[in-house]
Amino acid sequence: MLVLSKLKFDLSPVLAFDFLDILLDRLRLPKETQVYLRGLAVSYINILPLDEKCVVYSPSVIASACLCASIEKITNSWRAALYSRILKDLIGADMEQLVECTQRVKQQVGDKDSKYSKESSKDPPKPLHPGTPTDVLDISVN
Repeated sequence: MLVLSKLKFDLSPVLAFDFLDILLDRLRLPKETQVYLRGLAVSYINILPLDEKCVVYSPSVIASACLCASIEKITNSWRAALYSRILKDLIGADMEQLVECTQRVKQQVGDKDSKYSKESSKDPPKPLHPGTPTDVLDISVN
C-alpha cells in the first residue's frame, strides 16, 4: 500500500453511485425530479447487494437500472421505455442486460412503497405499541 501511495495510484473502486449524477445530468430532467430520482436510485443501490446475482453487472448498468426502476415508479410505461433507451445509449450497454438488471432491482425492492397507494381501500398498518392510556387513576411507586 505504501508503494502504491508513493506512486500516486488511485485504487478507489468505481461504484454505481459514481454514475448517478452524471446520468441524471444527461437526462436533462427538472432539478426537483432529479433530486427525487437520485434519492430513489440511491436507496435501490443500497438494497441491491442483497442479490448476489447482481455482481455480474458493471456499476454503470446497475446505476442505469436503478434509475430505470425509479423512473418507472413515477411515470408511465412509454416514457420509462424512452428513458431506458436513452440510458442504454449513454452507457453503451445491451438493452437485454439493462432490462434484466432493472427487473432484478424491482424484485429486490419489491415495490413496498406502492403497496398501500394502489389499494385505496386499505389503510397503512397501525403501530404495534398502544398510545398513552387515558383511564389510569392512580400510580403507586414503592
